[in-house]
Amino acid sequence: MEFILVLPILIIATLAIFEFGYIMLVGHTLNTATIEGARKAAELGGEADQGEPVTEHVREILQIHQIDLSLTEPAAPNQGDAYLRIDYGNITIPDRLGASNQSYEWGDSNLAVAAAAPGTNQVIVTLRTPVSDTVTNRPVPDLLATFGFSINAYNYQYRSLANLE
Repeated sequence: MEFILVLPILIIATLAIFEFGYIMLVGHTLNTATIEGARKAAELGGEADQGEPVTEHVREILQIHQIDLSLTEPAAPNQGDAYLRIDYGNITIPDRLGASNQSYEWGDSNLAVAAAAPGTNQVIVTLRTPVSDTVTNRPVPDLLATFGFSINAYNYQYRSLANLE
């Protein structure tokens, strides 16, 4: 009888431990990809046409760790896409890592980047993606949604600053 009462709590606690661990693992990987993207952008020297090589480098880092941020079908607003922003002094290069066809602007209140602009010899790379989304359940599966504890409303956002080479 006691086992029946305690079992749901044990299941929720076990799933919470797995989900939290996975959130931390993916977060660390996204942070690493952002740092590597900033290194690549600094190496390329701050030209406005260098957004695609930086985006591809970030994708490669994520693929090495088997994190797929792309989307095969459109998601709900603010769901499912990963956004990459590269700031060189007064030049801003926004890019999308996902494949949905949603309109997107960094000025949106949900996706605003609040920090100082880079100096003239610096680059800042910002990566933002939902922790989980309702369409693909990526990059982190929402294991506790069945029990009323959803992570769909949360986002990862990592920024990395590097000096131009």
